[in-house]
Amino acid sequence: MSKDLRFIGKIDSSIISDYFGQLTTDSVVITSERWNHIIMRHTHDVSLFEQYATEAVQNPDIILVDAKNASTIFVIKQINEGVLNIVVKLVLCPTIDMKYNSVITAHRLRNRTLKQLIKKNIVLYMRCRR
Repeated sequence: MSKDLRFIGKIDSSIISDYFGQLTTDSVVITSERWNHIIMRHTHDVSLFEQYATEAVQNPDIILVDAKNASTIFVIKQINEGVLNIVVKLVLCPTIDMKYNSVITAHRLRNRTLKQLIKKNIVLYMRCRR
C-alpha cells in the first residue's frame, strides 16, 4: 500500500455485494488528498473521524446507496456525539488509479439530515436497535 494511502478498515462485502456485485476488495482506505479535504472542509469532525472511522466502516449502523453518485455508499455510525457519515467510493473494477474502496469525505449529520438520506437513498443495511 502506498504511503499516500491510510488503511481505515475492512467493510463487510456481503452486505454490499447483493446490490453491487462482488467487490474487488473489502479494504477501505483514505488518500492524503481526501484527508486534507476533511481537515479543510470538515474541521470540527476530524477528531470524530480519527476516533470512529474504523468502527464505522467495520461495524456500521446504516449503509445507504448514494443515489446521485455511481458505486458510492454512505457508511453511517451513530456515536455519542451524533451521527458520523463516511462517504465511500467502491472499487467494482480495479484500475491503476483505484485499487481500494476509498473514503471521499466524512462529516457529522444532524438527525433530520439522516432521515432525509434514508428516505432518498436505498437502504442496504440497518442495524436493529435494541
